[in-house]
Amino acid sequence: MGFAVLIYDRRGSGQSSGELESSDYEMLADDAIAGQHALAKHSRIDAKKIGFWGLSQGGWLAVLAAGRSKDAAFAASVSAPLVNANEQMKFAMSNLLTVRGYSPADVQEMLEARNAWVGYLHGGNSRQVALDALRRAESKPWFALACLPKASALTTDPENDPARRQFDDDPVAAVRKAKVPLLFLYGDSDPWIPVGESIERLQSLRHEVPNIEYAVVADANHEMMTPVNQTMQVDQNTIRNDEPQAPTYFMLLGSWLSQHARQ
Repeated sequence: MGFAVLIYDRRGSGQSSGELESSDYEMLADDAIAGQHALAKHSRIDAKKIGFWGLSQGGWLAVLAAGRSKDAAFAASVSAPLVNANEQMKFAMSNLLTVRGYSPADVQEMLEARNAWVGYLHGGNSRQVALDALRRAESKPWFALACLPKASALTTDPENDPARRQFDDDPVAAVRKAKVPLLFLYGDSDPWIPVGESIERLQSLRHEVPNIEYAVVADANHEMMTPVNQTMQVDQNTIRNDEPQAPTYFMLLGSWLSQHARQ
């Protein structure tokens, strides 16, 4: 289709240096902008037509980078919710525990532990409340799945905790800041993000941000695959093998790029 793509390992991952744990979204978005500037120096690249694509958290970063860059051309966001990271994790972890056979009571206990932890980070409850909740959660068989910190690792400086900074980032604000064409694609069988709520927010945003287009791909999951059984598996082998396979996804993305990035 006449497009070149730069793909790189996120900092602190694969062969990239740096530390992911101490990196906020702005820093990761700026890494993408650095990639944009590197591409712009290539003789075969049109520097005026470089944009960002990302999946999941990368979809957030693609939109954020498009708003922070002075000369981005577009951004395509795939499977990235328009709710904050904590709301997304509550939705995802509830589904994960359910898929793995845990009861509604287990899900409720997990949510209570997360609320106590996030509440402490934002000053809504004491550190002791969070410690007690996390200690109770650690004794549960689902704890390893729940993406919660151990009580022994709970920060004593909640205002500067990296998790709090991520929870406070507002993806809707990033959409408003981006002044380039934006495409949002979702799978209707995505167990990791609240697709319905994200679409509602996009519908509201379109009244003030006319550069938005979006679509929902039937029978596709978070990775734009069409699995028979959804396991929400996150091991490295599954991540490597879960390449997009939904034909509609490729058609939508290719058509939109041809309209907005080749003019």
